[in-house]
Amino acid sequence: MKVLRSILIVDDNPADSFFVELTWEPTRRVQLVNTIHSSERALAALRDPEIGKKLFNGRPLPDLVLLDLNMPRVDGFQFLEALPNFGAPIVVLTGSMDPLERERALKLGAADVLRKPVLPQDAHDLADKFGHAPDPLQSGR
Repeated sequence: MKVLRSILIVDDNPADSFFVELTWEPTRRVQLVNTIHSSERALAALRDPEIGKKLFNGRPLPDLVLLDLNMPRVDGFQFLEALPNFGAPIVVLTGSMDPLERERALKLGAADVLRKPVLPQDAHDLADKFGHAPDPLQSGR
């Protein structure tokens, strides 16, 4: 069973990000979840390897970024445009059913687009797709 060493949730709504965290917790498929409630602060953190190492257990990038599409100031599309060829998969989360939004996000480099709310099966699928073999030192968790 693959696991993700770390996930970054980028969502301006604390309630939404909390529910995403709650979805992942019982799956035991992620070791560390960080949330940043500002897309601008998240961009700054992801561009600075030193900040990344503090957030992601010594690694400069998370294994996965879960990105809300509709945020103030810098929305999910602008976020994706600001990180072309990013070194970690970015999965966009949206409440919209608009296929054009999905298409645009994928063209901008999103690895996938999921409709909110994120379900436990989504978490398992993402861990299978982007995860790693479990670290034997973490197996007791």
